Amino acid sequence: MPALAQNLSEGRRLTPEEYIKANYEPRDHLAVLIHHRTKNDTVQRVNTAEAIASSKWQGWLRHANANGYDVYISQNTINAASPHRRKQDVEAIRHIYLDLDQDGDRALKAIETTMKLPRPSFVIDTSLGKHQVIWRVEGMSQADAENLMRAMAREFGGDPAATDSTRVLRLPGFYNKKYEAPYRIEARHESSQVYRLADFKVSLETIQSQETTADRRPAGKGSSTKNTHSERDWRWVMRQLRQGESTDNLVRKLEQSRQDKPDPGYYARLTVTRAYARYALSRGIDPQEVIRTISAHPPRNTDDGEAYARKTVSETQRLISSQRTQAQAHPEPLQGNAQRLALRMTP
Repeated sequence: MPALAQNLSEGRRLTPEEYIKANYEPRDHLAVLIHHRTKNDTVQRVNTAEAIASSKWQGWLRHANANGYDVYISQNTINAASPHRRKQDVEAIRHIYLDLDQDGDRALKAIETTMKLPRPSFVIDTSLGKHQVIWRVEGMSQADAENLMRAMAREFGGDPAATDSTRVLRLPGFYNKKYEAPYRIEARHESSQVYRLADFKVSLETIQSQETTADRRPAGKGSSTKNTHSERDWRWVMRQLRQGESTDNLVRKLEQSRQDKPDPGYYARLTVTRAYARYALSRGIDPQEVIRTISAHPPRNTDDGEAYARKTVSETQRLISSQRTQAQAHPEPLQGNAQRLALRMTP
């Protein structure tokens, strides 16, 4: 256990240096990521916890934050030989966490009063009504940690996209630059205990069963019953769009969660813009409005945003039209429709 964690008084607010020293061993390798929303610029560096907590590093991070960059840090340690933050690069699971970005105060109260979860190690206030809740853990595999976080997110209202073991979260002591008025990110130390899987009483089997059912697709020609990570990303983006999430936030979240990609920003912008075109045009939104939205997120910074948006909208319109034509030419049997309706009406 990091020595500082034993000396922190519960409930006090931490500096960035204290937060790092309380959570990691000096030689732990961690990823630090800075991101500028307006410039769409992201920089990631991997170094030891000792180095990141040093005055030199903290000075660089303060300078970046003052110039519009948000500051994030990995929650689990990285293999010392890797400059990346992919699943295969995670060396040890040190934390599990929930990102409460919707109805956060209510969700936090539920977490703090439930008997199913132990007391959080830290609560980070990232903006008004939004929180990140962190538990220090040991003895967990990646699969254990991710299954547990998905179960907790589903039961307590956390962001399901923030349940991967490679996640970076905001580093306390810096400012959230997402809003017009910067918001200082504060961490409250709630408990010095280190938890194990058995300390969490949420039902993993139920959650895993529900996710398997939700992700299941009919297996057609050339398809596989095993969904790829990219397919899961697509479904997640579509769900978030239906819930009213903005394309700006989706691009940011997907980019952060897919640092395993050679170019996470390109992948995120391509996935989100194509999904948005499909979602918006299928619901009758004016194509010109769709073009305006997509043009703000060309996959590459050198791309012509409007030209890319018009091409994406045109291709999506043809795809939707083709699928509707096929549906009319091959209507689903009446019995199949009746069965689907019955399923929808079943409590």
